[in-house]
Amino acid sequence: MRELNLRAFPPEQREHIRQDWEEQKDPLSIMVLMSNQQTLRFVFDNMLLFHEHGIYEKALLDAFIGCRVNWATWSPDVIHYMFERGDKEKLHSYGDPLPDKNVFTLYRGVAGVGRARRVRGFSWTANPHCAAWFATRFCDLPNPTVFTIECPREYVLAHLGPSFRNEEEYLILPYPDMKPKKVEPMPDKEVWSVQQKGGIDSGEKTDTEENGFSLSA
Repeated sequence: MRELNLRAFPPEQREHIRQDWEEQKDPLSIMVLMSNQQTLRFVFDNMLLFHEHGIYEKALLDAFIGCRVNWATWSPDVIHYMFERGDKEKLHSYGDPLPDKNVFTLYRGVAGVGRARRVRGFSWTANPHCAAWFATRFCDLPNPTVFTIECPREYVLAHLGPSFRNEEEYLILPYPDMKPKKVEPMPDKEVWSVQQKGGIDSGEKTDTEENGFSLSA
């Protein structure tokens, strides 16, 4: 029988965490004890065990969207592999209901240069103004841009709408003929800020802002 891989934790914490796992079989109860930059590694380390218990998809989704910075240091190929190993119907079920359409017009805001400028990312939004906010929130990052795609339904992993962060986020699996197009002129980020009514634009400084990172993966 597979055992929980706890290499992310100091040795003195592992026995207590292992006992908690035996009682609850709940990855989230363990991930809350970790830095949110470690949770995806924890899920990767325990992929087969979580599959055996039928909880891999929920753990993966919790880890991926729980990061307050981003996954820019992770290889997109590894993240792609992790999502491919998940059951699509289970991933759908943990999000909000998917609208009844075959193709989704989605937007993604990016900034910066080089490796961190992931145009073909996993996190998109149905709101162009939200994408503009993410593209421009860090004034020290050059070349903020909003891209759009027409994403077939089959590549949508989860719809993270009103029940989540109210960003109308869609997690997708980047696909071979994906062709992001630059949106011009840039959508107005202030429209989305007003829509939040004191939410993410409330002025409270997050870990993400303090560390100077931009997008999730």
